[in-house]
Amino acid sequence: MMKRFLVLVTLFAFVAFPFVTNAQMDNLANMSAKWIRMNARNAAFDGADIVNYNPAGLVKLSDGFHFSLNNQSLFRSPQHSFNLGYGKQDFKQDGADPFLPSLYAAYKKDKWAISSGVYITGGGASADYPDGSFNIYLMGYKNLATVNATYGTSYTKIYGSLKASSYYIAVPLNFSYAINENLSLSLGGRYIIAKNKTEADLNLPELAPLQMLIIKRMQQDLVGLLV
Repeated sequence: MMKRFLVLVTLFAFVAFPFVTNAQMDNLANMSAKWIRMNARNAAFDGADIVNYNPAGLVKLSDGFHFSLNNQSLFRSPQHSFNLGYGKQDFKQDGADPFLPSLYAAYKKDKWAISSGVYITGGGASADYPDGSFNIYLMGYKNLATVNATYGTSYTKIYGSLKASSYYIAVPLNFSYAINENLSLSLGGRYIIAKNKTEADLNLPELAPLQMLIIKRMQQDLVGLLV
């Protein structure tokens, strides 16, 4: 009788609050190597990476410890060009992101399972434009008229660069319990550390006082707890 009551309460919660069924609400979906291979892990019962995708399914694993260590390497060469009236300019990103790691661990015993891990839930890559980008030059050209008026110059060319990175590191802690063979529940939370860093500059090398026209360095560190 108690098991039937728990099943009814759980089903009612799914119907009344459908958002609780969204097991994947992160900026990144590729948080394990198995996801890259299968592109679907939210209903999986195999592998320790379901600590992130389907923690309630951990009770389907065999008793004992389970681990999953992953790494992804990103090799990208995005490029763009534009013309703001000062001639066509082409820009290309430099470098790669060889490390996008994740680690998951779970311990299962009878009907219970406890799990945790460390993974990147958002960001996970960097942008490196040593010769600048569209946004950087758009800011510079907007201020170029003011510079020429102030210093009596007639510059039409500026130089810039952009380097930025973003990482949201998550550490979850989940408790899972199997009510019966067909129904299991999970309760957990995540500790999230956000690290965002941006370095951008615009300069006029020909004019010594304005060698560094604009320098902007911003580093943002945030901490959050999601239950």
